[in-house]
Amino acid sequence: MATSRQLLPSAVRDLTTPRYSPAQNTGYSTGVRIDIDMTTVTSTKNATFAIEGYDRVADEWFALITSAAQTSTGRIALQVDPRLAAVTNLTANAILPSQFRLKASGTDTLSEFSAQMTLTD
Repeated sequence: MATSRQLLPSAVRDLTTPRYSPAQNTGYSTGVRIDIDMTTVTSTKNATFAIEGYDRVADEWFALITSAAQTSTGRIALQVDPRLAAVTNLTANAILPSQFRLKASGTDTLSEFSAQMTLTD
């Protein structure tokens, strides 16, 4: 069974300072897919997205998968799941940690996007 919910509402964000979603608990989920809907990006700027996991022992966040730099509007889907084949900048064949978050960064000061997540068993 998949569980979907909004991770970040649509809003304009300055990505020259990294922005983060609230930390999410995976419960008993095996994988996650995050769909990012880019509705605005400045023509000569970019936005990059990453799913980060939390290491409780080291007390730090680490990247599980990072998108290519986005320079146009459209939908980006990032996935972390040990059952899927790895695809550069799109899918990580990895165990989903008990906590994760979405990181958005880049050179754009006027990026508008929203993010929806789906946890899979």
